Amino acid sequence: MSKANLVKDTIEQIISDHVDLPSPPQVVVQIEKALTGGQHGLEYLTKLILFDPALTARLIKL
Repeated sequence: MSKANLVKDTIEQIISDHVDLPSPPQVVVQIEKALTGGQHGLEYLTKLILFDPALTARLIKL
């Protein structure tokens, strides 16, 4: 998913007064799957971190 699509989806969720962010356990599971998923998993993890490093770091800390 491109950054533009993510921004558009987020704006639509805010307008509808419902933001569906993943819970910290869901983020941890996604990161664990990425780390054990071989090259495809590492590419996903890289995209996740590059999209918003600060948000990723905050979610990992929780």
